[in-house]
Amino acid sequence: MLSERETIAELKKLNKPVLIYGNSVVSKEIKDFLFNNGITTAAFVVDEAYYKPNTFIDDVKVENIANFIDDFDNYSLVNGFINILKSKIIMKNNPALMRYKKIYIIWNAAWTWSWNEEWLSENNDILSEMSTSLGDGLSKRTLKALVKAKSTGECEDIINVSCENQYFNELTYNINPHEEIYVDCGAFNGDTILKYDEFVNDNYKKIFAFEPLENNIAMLRKNTDNMRDIEVIRGGVWSKRDTLYFDVNSASPTTSSISYSTTNNKIEVYAIDDIVKDEKVTFIKMDIEGSELEALKGSEKTIKNNMPKLAVCTYHRKNDIIDIYNYAKQFETKKKKYKFFLRHHSYSSAETVLYAIPIDK
Repeated sequence: MLSERETIAELKKLNKPVLIYGNSVVSKEIKDFLFNNGITTAAFVVDEAYYKPNTFIDDVKVENIANFIDDFDNYSLVNGFINILKSKIIMKNNPALMRYKKIYIIWNAAWTWSWNEEWLSENNDILSEMSTSLGDGLSKRTLKALVKAKSTGECEDIINVSCENQYFNELTYNINPHEEIYVDCGAFNGDTILKYDEFVNDNYKKIFAFEPLENNIAMLRKNTDNMRDIEVIRGGVWSKRDTLYFDVNSASPTTSSISYSTTNNKIEVYAIDDIVKDEKVTFIKMDIEGSELEALKGSEKTIKNNMPKLAVCTYHRKNDIIDIYNYAKQFETKKKKYKFFLRHHSYSSAETVLYAIPIDK
């Protein structure tokens, strides 16, 4: 598969109008990425079952792909799905696309940053340290594949090491689940809480669930109505108690995040330490769209006192994987240590998780 740089170069050399296959939020991001690299999108194309007349994304029309079948040679087709493996299967089995000689894949465009040569040079020492200290071979291979993918766009290796069971797996298994106090930061509609409940077979002590959006809170309460000992906190997670602005992404609610420009939506945010107080927290999961580091700062007392398992997303911001690793390491003492693991849980550039698992020395 071509790197992103090679893809851009080839699209420019061909100089054909570009069609993006798909009409999702990711498709739009790919359109913007192409535009920023001097390539204009002629249309988004979708299968007939998903086609709706007179639909636009920004100022680009969404067309029925059937209209282009006899004219494919005059266009370049770019994949517009976030799940690369799934999109390859869809495109391979789509009769309308079988005549296409090449479908271009841009893996990283949905996330607006990459690890360029300058960044890699500046952070080479800490990345080397991370690689050495990671707890198993899969973690080391994941970091190596991630560097390759984020610096070149070549994603085959990271797809090959992707694994299932995000957050709840052999790393986070507790032999004494009845003592578990689980903190879910970014509880959304309760989806991860339901997976956690299944993981521990309803054998836990307590759950704290943080979620800032009212509609999500309603679904969260409904979906977990039959569960016990859940404290739902309507608010985000931060380094301290505060009121912040929130950018609500209606097209993709799970990607809503703290904003430094939007002034329309206010949310309350809390420090985990202030909410859980003296509870002996054993497991903290964070998927909060780039607020993970600030949330860890608001968990300092809880982590120092309890050394809970941490499962923290590291793909939202460019420096997250380094900053979150460094911050978690500071809680180690001579007697209490973390073993760090890295896992990638998707066939896209999202869902990279750093696991910090406590070990007694």
